[in-house]
Amino acid sequence: MNRLKKHSSLFETDPILVKEWHPTANGDLTPRSVKIGYSKKVWWLCSEGYEWQATIKCRMKRNDCPMCEKTAAKKDATASISIPTIGKNYRENRRFKTKATAVIEIPDSGHWLYAEMIDFSSHGLSFETEAAIPPGTTIKIKFDKALVSSRLDKTHVSSNSNDYKSYNSNVKWCKKLDDDQSISNFGIGVKLF
Repeated sequence: MNRLKKHSSLFETDPILVKEWHPTANGDLTPRSVKIGYSKKVWWLCSEGYEWQATIKCRMKRNDCPMCEKTAAKKDATASISIPTIGKNYRENRRFKTKATAVIEIPDSGHWLYAEMIDFSSHGLSFETEAAIPPGTTIKIKFDKALVSSRLDKTHVSSNSNDYKSYNSNVKWCKKLDDDQSISNFGIGVKLF
């Protein structure tokens, strides 16, 4: 059995943790560039959408998401809410899972594509698409129905739409998803404006 060396990269050493590496919050650090001996805290993103900081050493001891551990230990009354409203009452770093199909239009080029929405938070939305969209690209997202039952701030809604079905946004991050399928899939994160 090979002994772990602190100069080995996280990517080489622990592919399970690589899946929880935050795609945007760690600056220039990547799982391929950061060594398991790196002593500073880095950002992680769990499958439930919680973000937190921890050292790689701590994570390799299987200290998982603190919010998921709290949730598992204590189920609260809000667990039965299927789609929460966006507002001050929810933790800013909480992501809410939802499934919705959208059409993403890139106004500058006239291109459009279908995307599957994965989750949303007060910071924005994340989608899975079959095409990469570069960060910084302005896009328009069109849904066939409103995402949440409460009113969204009108600044997030297209000026041509009064029905809260079309959202102007900006791509914040795009990354290739690791999977064994023959179709390349990309994850994108968008910020509404």
